[in-house]
Amino acid sequence: MADSGGRGSQSPPGGRWLSFLKSTPGVITAIAGLITAITGLIVGLNQAGVIGGGGSTRPGKPAITMNAASSWDSPNTQGSNWHAVVTWSTAGQVKTCDLSDDRGNKSSVDPTGRSYPFGPYSSGVRYVTLDIRCTGPGGDDHQVNTVHQPRAPEAEIAIVRATPAWIDRTKHTHWQIYLTWHSKNAVDCSISDDIGNQSTHKDPIGETHGPYGDFKRQVRSVKLTWKCTNVANAEFPKTREVSRPPVAAT
Repeated sequence: MADSGGRGSQSPPGGRWLSFLKSTPGVITAIAGLITAITGLIVGLNQAGVIGGGGSTRPGKPAITMNAASSWDSPNTQGSNWHAVVTWSTAGQVKTCDLSDDRGNKSSVDPTGRSYPFGPYSSGVRYVTLDIRCTGPGGDDHQVNTVHQPRAPEAEIAIVRATPAWIDRTKHTHWQIYLTWHSKNAVDCSISDDIGNQSTHKDPIGETHGPYGDFKRQVRSVKLTWKCTNVANAEFPKTREVSRPPVAAT
């Protein structure tokens, strides 16, 4: 009976711990502080991207989407330049953005993103590589894009008439050709022949009944060659063979 009564007076294990904690309130405070510190550490590591996959979306890191095209400044003018036309958008916190190319050009641009002509570049530059870089409180991001020279329209030549005529209409010793022609999308044109006359530069607009050459009677035909170039300096030729005018019977 005494043994039985002694066992009944013992406190359960949980009660002993509760009594211990009540007698030492400093321990409870220390444990609570430790839990708070661990929680803060976990939250900080998560925001910093160390844990939890938060590195790609942490606040303050900018993100850029860039597109680029190109266009001629004046597609029908000789020596015209071209520009890269850049558009971009940003997300996240962005402080500054810089746009540069692989030819040493650099410019500070609007961080909010907009259409921006970058250049100029001459017709000899076939392509450029652009790099836009934006910075924010959480780091930076950049995008690279290669932009090619815009395609230039082909120069077209229309030869309307090439009419031979005697210079001296009575003796028939020399003759020439009256030309009517015009072009489209050309910035420069020239005309030459196959008997040694040098190229003669012409207005790409063309001409109406314009005289060409001074050929001796012995020359029975002449092959003319038009060469017109477009804004990209590509050459487009066209030929026309013209026979000597008839000799009047004497």
